[in-house]
Amino acid sequence: RHTNLITEVVEEAKEHGEIPTRNMVLQKIGRQKQERKHADKISTALPKGIYRTIVIDPPWPMEKIERTDRPMQGKKLDYPVMTIEEIGQLPIKKISENSGSHLYLWVTHKFLPWGLSFLELWGFEYQCLMTWVKPTGITPYSWMYNTEHVIFAKRGSLKLTRMGLKLS
Repeated sequence: RHTNLITEVVEEAKEHGEIPTRNMVLQKIGRQKQERKHADKISTALPKGIYRTIVIDPPWPMEKIERTDRPMQGKKLDYPVMTIEEIGQLPIKKISENSGSHLYLWVTHKFLPWGLSFLELWGFEYQCLMTWVKPTGITPYSWMYNTEHVIFAKRGSLKLTRMGLKLS
C-alpha cells in the first residue's frame, strides 16, 4: 500500500547518508495525512453583525514540533494558520459594539505581545489576563509550556454582570 512512499524514504535516507528506519516511514505517512487534511479545509466566513461579547481564538502561526516518539503526528497543525498581519486585520473593531463590548482573546506565550498590541488596534482597553493551566505541555526549548492565556479587554462602558470572580 505504501510501496512508493517506502521507496522515497529509502532514497531520501541514502541522499543524507542515513539508514532508513520504520520511524522515517511512519513520519512520512503522518506528514502526508496532515497534508491531505489541510487540502480539504474550507475557509469559514466571519459572522456578520455587531456584538457586545467577542471570544476569539485566532489560528496563530505556530509550528508543530516533530517528535520521534510520535511519528504519526505529522509536522503541521490540524488546522490552517493565519499570519500575524492577517490576524491584526480581522474586523474586530468593526463588529464590536462601540458603546460597550467585551473581548476575550486567546493567546499563547509566544503571541502574548502581539495579542496585547491588537487590543489598541481594535479599539479595546486591557483589563486582565486569565490563565488556563493544562495538566501537560510541551518543552520546545527549556521551559514546559503548559498554560494558555485569555486577554480580557473592554470597549466603552459595558459592565461585568458578576464582580469578584477569581482569576486563579
